[in-house]
Amino acid sequence: MDDKLMFRNHYFQALGIGINEESNLKDARQLAHEIRQFEIELYWKRATYFWAFQLIAFTTLGLIFKDGNIGRLGQLPLGRLLIPAPIGVISALAGYLTARGSKFWQKNWEAHVDLLEDETKKRLTHVILCRDAPQFSVSRINQRFLAYLTFGWLAVLIVGAIPKTAEYFDAHSSCLGYIALFITLVFALGLFGTRSDFEGCAYYSGDETSWTDYPPKRRNIREFLFGKASRRFIIWRDRSAKDVTVVQTPTPAASGPTTNQLPGASYKV
Repeated sequence: MDDKLMFRNHYFQALGIGINEESNLKDARQLAHEIRQFEIELYWKRATYFWAFQLIAFTTLGLIFKDGNIGRLGQLPLGRLLIPAPIGVISALAGYLTARGSKFWQKNWEAHVDLLEDETKKRLTHVILCRDAPQFSVSRINQRFLAYLTFGWLAVLIVGAIPKTAEYFDAHSSCLGYIALFITLVFALGLFGTRSDFEGCAYYSGDETSWTDYPPKRRNIREFLFGKASRRFIIWRDRSAKDVTVVQTPTPAASGPTTNQLPGASYKV
């Protein structure tokens, strides 16, 4: 017995549902969908809570530099930075960790949906139709940006807590400007690593009737940076799809495809 089948059997044993109990499987699938949607809603409600604290921190920071003297750190009462900086650090870090926790539970229910859909042969969330490459994950961008804010506020906290760092920044402003530019570019490029990732198989329009591994081992720069694909393709989030043989058959004009078939195709495992 292979690992996938063993995992499936233990999953349904833990769930307390027999694989032949179609009604219970459908009910469980529907409940998993609803809880997953609930977790997505909670994710953004929690994010809004922490972004409110970020707004307070940035507003306070703006009031400190309202006279436009940001270029003369050594002449400022830097102790004032100890007001917004701790709020910024703690709220950004707490928001990042909360986002990761929320994402964990969202993925948990997505995994439930995947297993239950596979068992009931309703693979709607397994199949992604793509005209372009999969785009960026909104939740991943939010998490990464909160991580960046944590480091940014930590730098502000250090300047406020150790006044000599401000004098050092003033003395080496030109050199530090290049370093800041480099760090900004690295962080900006890091956001391109937040693209949604899917593992499974893909069929590209115009190819023979075969599935290939997805993601491919090599991706061109156009797809990585701009998310542009040269042709339409289908992603099937199941690596076992490679073992499916697609045999082209004429499609009857009066009837559509069955549940487990693409138009004009039959499957053999």
